Amino acid sequence: MDDNEIYVIELLKRKFNITLCKIPETEDSRSPDFKGYRGKELILHAELKTIVPSSAPTGWFVVTHKDGSKSAIPDVNALSRLAYKIHKSYGQLILFPQPRVLILLNDDPNVDLGHLEGVYTGYELHTDGKNEIISPCYDYGFSKRIDNEKSVVDLYLWIDRHNGNAIYLKTTNQVGEDLADNAFDISHNNSHENR
Repeated sequence: MDDNEIYVIELLKRKFNITLCKIPETEDSRSPDFKGYRGKELILHAELKTIVPSSAPTGWFVVTHKDGSKSAIPDVNALSRLAYKIHKSYGQLILFPQPRVLILLNDDPNVDLGHLEGVYTGYELHTDGKNEIISPCYDYGFSKRIDNEKSVVDLYLWIDRHNGNAIYLKTTNQVGEDLADNAFDISHNNSHENR
């Protein structure tokens, strides 16, 4: 097991009393990283993907137009990296029964939950500190590319390690909602924070 896996195992045990057991790697890498248990009950299958800091520019850029209106433009690097992680997790989760969880361990302070929303929905709501700005990400093709793959994940568990272990949930269906209600002590409406 690597340090990131150990970190997530300890964090989920401490915060949610969920025991993650490592699934042995297969030759074709077509299995998730973990089975998750509450007591003796199998409650989830999970894949862990780590978002490492990138030397390429990431984040959001606010553009002020001539008419004074503003729009937010996501950096393509962050969106591309998240879409790729969702794509890779699809192959590892699809053969296993629900509930399926993608754990995104974020170590990049320039990538945030808004990027995940942008990749997932095709748009993101961004704030410049005063105004909320709708930014279309669908034009970049990331959400189109993973349209058939992203919904295989029932619950996205986002952990901002660089931000004091802030934890957010994004549920995608009733299976994810039920898992969030029964396994995680976080009130949720798609995305949530627990420090």
